[in-house]
Amino acid sequence: NPDPKVWGAGKLNVYGAVKATILSAGTTPAPKSDVDVTVYPNPNNGQFMITYKAEQSGFYLVEISNTAGQMLHQQSWELKNGVNTLPVNLQNSGKGMFIVTITGRGGQVVKRIVIN
Repeated sequence: NPDPKVWGAGKLNVYGAVKATILSAGTTPAPKSDVDVTVYPNPNNGQFMITYKAEQSGFYLVEISNTAGQMLHQQSWELKNGVNTLPVNLQNSGKGMFIVTITGRGGQVVKRIVIN
């Protein structure tokens, strides 16, 4: 049995499981290039949009971290064929540069954003 005095003991790493699933079968290949993905406005005030022009439906993992590597936002994103838009709110994350990573089977696209 896990020791209840140890932080995280007995907990599940749900995002780790989701990421592993997305990287395996049943997901859509990653964007062919970063041209398929747009993050705007950039710079922004913590509210921004991510758009991705998908050639087929599938699931992706969106992760946003600061430059120190601290994960601030993680979510799965179900895309439909065509242009998809994901609104993001990081207004409580402070100012600075952040890294947006979109992962699908076969690879990932990384974008940098600035929050003023």
